[in-house]
Amino acid sequence: CAKEAVLQTASSRILMALPLCFPGFALYAIERRGLAPKNPALMLALQIGLITMQLTAAVPLSMGVFPQIC
Repeated sequence: CAKEAVLQTASSRILMALPLCFPGFALYAIERRGLAPKNPALMLALQIGLITMQLTAAVPLSMGVFPQIC
């Protein structure tokens, strides 16, 4: 039972970390296409928005992979 718990903890941490690449890849694609805002405040808003979307999606998905134990 302890090995299973450690495995689930490790895999959930990996699953939560994988989507952290999304904002970086998205920003790279936006900048490469010349669509990045020139205004630093707008760029910051874009970055915060991408990270917020990533966290909103990644945390529930990574926790939902495993069955709920009461």
